[in-house]
Amino acid sequence: MEQSFDFLPALQSLLEKEENSQCVDCKGQPVEFVSVTYGIFICKSCADKHVGLGGNVSQVKALNEEWTKEEVEIVNAGGNSKFIVFLNGYNIPTYSEIEYKYTTEAANYYKASLRSIIAQEICEVKTPTMEEALKVVEFPEPESENQSFSVIIKTKISDSIETGKNFLGKVTENEKIKGINEKAHVIFNKVTEEIKTNTDKGKMHIEKAVEYGRESLEWGTSYLNKDKILSTVESSKETIRKSAEKGKETFWQGVEYGRESLEHGISASKDQILKGVEAGKDTIYLGTAKSKEKLWQGVEAGKDVVTQGVSKGKEKIIQTVEAGKETILQNANKGKDTIFKGVETGKDTIVQSATKGKEKLFQGVEAGKKRIEEGLQQSKSKLSEGYGQITTGVDQIKSTLYENVESGKDFINTEALKIKETVVTTVKTGKESLESGIQKSYERIESCANEGKDLSAKSSNAASGFFNKIVDKVSSYTLIPPCFRERSDHKSEGGIDLKIDEGLIETPNTIEYEMQDFEVKSPKTEVKSQEFEENKISEEEKISEEEKSNQSEDTSLGN
Repeated sequence: MEQSFDFLPALQSLLEKEENSQCVDCKGQPVEFVSVTYGIFICKSCADKHVGLGGNVSQVKALNEEWTKEEVEIVNAGGNSKFIVFLNGYNIPTYSEIEYKYTTEAANYYKASLRSIIAQEICEVKTPTMEEALKVVEFPEPESENQSFSVIIKTKISDSIETGKNFLGKVTENEKIKGINEKAHVIFNKVTEEIKTNTDKGKMHIEKAVEYGRESLEWGTSYLNKDKILSTVESSKETIRKSAEKGKETFWQGVEYGRESLEHGISASKDQILKGVEAGKDTIYLGTAKSKEKLWQGVEAGKDVVTQGVSKGKEKIIQTVEAGKETILQNANKGKDTIFKGVETGKDTIVQSATKGKEKLFQGVEAGKKRIEEGLQQSKSKLSEGYGQITTGVDQIKSTLYENVESGKDFINTEALKIKETVVTTVKTGKESLESGIQKSYERIESCANEGKDLSAKSSNAASGFFNKIVDKVSSYTLIPPCFRERSDHKSEGGIDLKIDEGLIETPNTIEYEMQDFEVKSPKTEVKSQEFEENKISEEEKISEEEKSNQSEDTSLGN
């Protein structure tokens, strides 16, 4: 056995800490006791309740007692602040009933973890989950606690019999006295067993009610819109918890009242037995003074008085026990009703909140559906507008290209006329000049025609590439493949057919048009036209017309 030392200074040092200066359970003062099991400081009133739990649940020790090194190390590793933080982590209020708080899985794990810290070993108890931590652990009843109540009863009965035995001598050897003693023990054993059974039943009913309330809460939180009814669930959970604690407190008050009533009955029965013994003693002494024969008469009379006293005490005990049992049942029923009311209230609140949440959810769905439909309609309208703008832009570009082609043709014709006039003038000045001029004019016309042909081809290629780029742009943004038709089969001049898919709902915000700039120069001349440079030629079909025009001019020049 470990040797005891004076560790009072070390305990006083721990007690001076602010968190340890008041009781961990009730915040009361002064603090005179310690629960060595949990390393916490408690007051005298709460210490009595800890003792009632049994040494296997909470071992209580006064500060002024002798302490071992291991006990001081446990308290040093624990402390009120650490225990409170641990309970808060599992949502166990510090103001919970002592009978519940220290019999939970959470408290059992904390106790084991403190022991493992001191022993420098791995804790063998599994860390409980949030749900497991709130469950009550069924601790084995210590023998001393099981026997304490019956021992008190048996001791008081034995004391009463022994007192009579000292005065009556051999009277207690009588078979009737033995029978009374045995019956009294049987009665008290039955009463003790009934109280224990009723206590266990009441505890079981409370646990079932709490479990039912918890299941109701879980059902409510998992139904439809969990987030919107969370606050209601929490308030209902708190109501059920308080109702359960109140019912539990009422039940234990009933048990305590029954125990006090039983002890009171035992005390009263003892008084009755002692009175009977005293009366019997006087009778015996009186009989002894008269004669030996009357001695036995006095013994018989004293025996009868003792029997009557025991009977009255037994009746008193039975009455007290019945009254206490009835009180326990009433308090247990009240607690059960309170718990059921709390559970029903919480369930109704959860159902109402769930119904409201469901309605709001459906309303939100309908509103969202309408917004989606409106958005689709707006997207479709914007897509139609975009398509119209694209069509308009294509038509404008097409018109510009046609205008540029016409302008190029006019420019070529103008240049040809100028050359023709120059040639005619040269012919008038002389044959040689005429021949030279005709040759130069022919070369110039041919070169200009070839250059015009090349420019027309480039313009046509550029226009074709530009149209393809527009089609690619439209196809990539609208996800609609282009469909090209013959010009005779299509209403537009460009021959591009772009259709809108009714199911399409997304369009690009903007479509940029790009077109390369081309610079057109007149071949072998320094004549430049600003109008010719700004316009683009896009039609290959005009080339043949230009060639025909050049041929007609050559013919006229030859003539």
